Amino acid sequence: MSNKEISDNEYEGHVKLLAKRLHEANKLAGQQSKLSHETAKRYYDRHTKLELFSKGDFVCEHDHTHKRSMAKKFSYQYRRPFEVERRFPRRSVPHAWQMGLVQ
Repeated sequence: MSNKEISDNEYEGHVKLLAKRLHEANKLAGQQSKLSHETAKRYYDRHTKLELFSKGDFVCEHDHTHKRSMAKKFSYQYRRPFEVERRFPRRSVPHAWQMGLVQ
């Protein structure tokens, strides 16, 4: 029997050890992911302010499109002012297709 050959018992033990280590690594990665998520949420919540608009207020819509022929820094970032027609309760804003704006 050479050094490279291992018995079935040693092989089984090695596989079980690797499976255990993999499970522990997966658990640790899950914990780190949860910590990272909580940290990012705290940062986002700290740096975000809630804007409440009433009917009749004028707001500018952010324009995400820009023309390729023009540098992004020179294009308009906001569209013309729009008047708020109605206000929805918090966390219940309908999608555009529900309002009939998109088919």
